[in-house]
Amino acid sequence: MSQFSKVVAAAFVAGFVSACASQQAAAPPPPPPPPPPPAAAAEAPKPTEPVYTATPDLKPKDRFKKAVKDLETGQAGQAKAELLQYLADVPENNKRAQALLSQIESPIAEYFPPENFSVVVGPGESISTLAQTFLGDALKFYALSRYNGFANPSQVSVGQTVKIPKTPQTLAAKDAREKGVAAKPAASEAALTAAVEADDEPVVDTKAPPAKAAPKGTMERIRAMAAAGNTDGAIKEIEANKLGSGASAADSTFIADTYLANAKALQGSNPSVAGSRAQKAGDIYLKMGDKPDKALEAGQLAATLAPGSAPAQKLLTSAKTAAADRYYRAGLSSFRKQELDAAIKAWDKVLEIDPGHENAKLQRAQAIELKEKLSKLR
Repeated sequence: MSQFSKVVAAAFVAGFVSACASQQAAAPPPPPPPPPPPAAAAEAPKPTEPVYTATPDLKPKDRFKKAVKDLETGQAGQAKAELLQYLADVPENNKRAQALLSQIESPIAEYFPPENFSVVVGPGESISTLAQTFLGDALKFYALSRYNGFANPSQVSVGQTVKIPKTPQTLAAKDAREKGVAAKPAASEAALTAAVEADDEPVVDTKAPPAKAAPKGTMERIRAMAAAGNTDGAIKEIEANKLGSGASAADSTFIADTYLANAKALQGSNPSVAGSRAQKAGDIYLKMGDKPDKALEAGQLAATLAPGSAPAQKLLTSAKTAAADRYYRAGLSSFRKQELDAAIKAWDKVLEIDPGHENAKLQRAQAIELKEKLSKLR
């Protein structure tokens, strides 16, 4: 290699080394290490649910009224506490309290169908009168309010639009309302007051002496007598032991059945005694609350055997009312399920008992009209 080539090569190597050194000197510093993760923030405390307690020292009827008032103003938590206490105080005959509790607790999608139509609140109307008109019960105002998303039912006002769940009953009521043939609802306050006053709280007679417990084996002996056809002997034992008041449901039914069977057996030979025993049977059936048909049967026999008896006439009137009401409600239940034939049959029974029952006439006519309309659509 010539001297010149060596010089050039040396210069090239020196330049290359110098460039590498420059590049190394110009390289950026390594990035700083990442900061440590921040300390976990303290978990925010969950809001505590308010605790509701029933108002102390209220009579059951006043407690029921307070629960309804609480629901009117949207205080469902307090209303629930009052209703639970009411049910603890009144373990029987509390269907309305249970229904109100269901309105609070049940998913509204299970309470009403999603299909609906709209109505506008008119003068003198409220959510409770609409519940009375379309649902047949002013106390269903809270379920209807939930269905519409109303937080405070008492603030529903004239001109406001309300959704009504679409059922055969509500459609019939809508048709009657539009035709102007529906009964005019009571004023808002009156409708709800009437519904509250009709609650199922039993009337307790504090002056009545406590029921006397029958000696062991007494009911078995009485049942054996009745089974052998000796209803006279069975009744003597019943009256000697003062049975009937405070007896169990099964024993009360048996005692009333025994009085009625004896009345039927004696009506030809001793109508006076038969009439008094039919009266006794009817009074027991009526007091039980779930035997209106039997009460009516006994009342009719008592009134036939003692036509001038005021107690017999009172029994007959009360039994007719109770039996008609039961069939009327059964008709409404069937109507809601679109079981129109069953509804019509139930309302026929109402009109058989009470030919002047206007609501049954109206509902029956609407059911027949709806049935005809449905048949034309098929």
